[in-house]
Amino acid sequence: MANEIASIASAIAATFSAIAALTIVFIQRKNTIDSARPELVIEGWSREIKEVDNNKYDLLVFNKISNVG
Repeated sequence: MANEIASIASAIAATFSAIAALTIVFIQRKNTIDSARPELVIEGWSREIKEVDNNKYDLLVFNKISNVG
């Protein structure tokens, strides 16, 4: 009976250990993705329509783009 309880306790401990390991892997993956994602701040933008050779172009012009990520 004691061996059965020990093996059941060991299986439960291994299950919780696997759950903890997978949780840590997912958290680390999310942190890695978040740290590599750029966050851009755009300041002073305007929209212009220019005509070149009877073609109209809609332009977005930015004065300053900063990477704050």
